[in-house]
Amino acid sequence: MKPSFTRPFQTAESDVPHARDTATFLKARLAFAEFARTSDGKLHLLVYGKVITGHVDPIEKKPVVHYMPGSKIFSIATTGCNWLCHYCQNFDISQRRKVEGKDLTPEDIAGLAINQGCQGLAYTYNQPTIFIEFARDVGLEARRRGLANIFVSNGYDTPEAVAVMGEFLDCITVDFKGNRETEFLRKYVGIPDAGAIFQTIQETKDKTKIQSK
Repeated sequence: MKPSFTRPFQTAESDVPHARDTATFLKARLAFAEFARTSDGKLHLLVYGKVITGHVDPIEKKPVVHYMPGSKIFSIATTGCNWLCHYCQNFDISQRRKVEGKDLTPEDIAGLAINQGCQGLAYTYNQPTIFIEFARDVGLEARRRGLANIFVSNGYDTPEAVAVMGEFLDCITVDFKGNRETEFLRKYVGIPDAGAIFQTIQETKDKTKIQSK
């Protein structure tokens, strides 16, 4: 089921468990940032259509290896994240506790990428799967227009989110933050361990055609 886009509040009803947290998916979505809210027993994505930043980057900045070398990528993000990295260089975006951004539709974003001479889109600066409903709609529109889709991800996802990624994503790079040591991850990232990251990498490899870098 595709999310229902509702104006003027720009929310989408969620049908995908996206990103894990230490206890439950819902806790992560509601406690880490105000990008999701429950209503009538349903979870709504408040950052649907809210793009906090957009930049043209060389694909090598993502970074991906030997994938469309020399191409230009239009990079986008919403506010919020499912991690609490103490050292995040994009903290003003990822750790922002407020829904902000320019109102853009999937068609708008694909059009901007093409007008800027880009060959693809990157979902980056925060964890893309926290806005997977929006990313999916953007990605499908981008693919219809011949654009590639790339995630720059922390890999802390659910199998359901990986399955949705398989509908539109061409390439993913999983940034292993710091290292896999449990003590480090608990102290500086706010997650219990790296198990879910390895599971995401394996699920992506075994069950999708997404190129992993």
